[in-house]
Amino acid sequence: VRMPEILDYLSEKVSGRLQKDHVRAATIGVIVKTGSFHRHTRQSTLERAVNRKDLIEKAAAGLMEELLKGPEGLFAAGETLRLVGVSASGPDDSPFEQMNLFDFLDGGGEMPVRDRKKEEAETGKKKRLDDMMAKIRDRYGENALRKGSV
Repeated sequence: VRMPEILDYLSEKVSGRLQKDHVRAATIGVIVKTGSFHRHTRQSTLERAVNRKDLIEKAAAGLMEELLKGPEGLFAAGETLRLVGVSASGPDDSPFEQMNLFDFLDGGGEMPVRDRKKEEAETGKKKRLDDMMAKIRDRYGENALRKGSV
């Protein structure tokens, strides 16, 4: 099993639990236990709380890259992995989401050139898919759905 597949699976699990509880998390973390039974963790606080799988996976992948690769990484030290985990903390159950003004600005205060309708449609599709998957899992159990990549 490759690391991207593991992060995909773990991020989906974390996202599903957050969505089931109707909360978002501001801090995403990863944990690795090495062959020598030492634990190593990294976490990052995001600009805003999230519960979407793709955003959790993106944050976890960056943290895992930092932890495992590079001259100071665990792989450079010759470590093997026994356990990998993804976590979310700092739950936010507010019905409102704080938006960042600079998300809409590009550099010098001008609106970026992008297709907002297409972006909104994609976000809507992902939200509907996440909602549908949560309902199916609630009704038929956690193992009712599996991605083709798993």
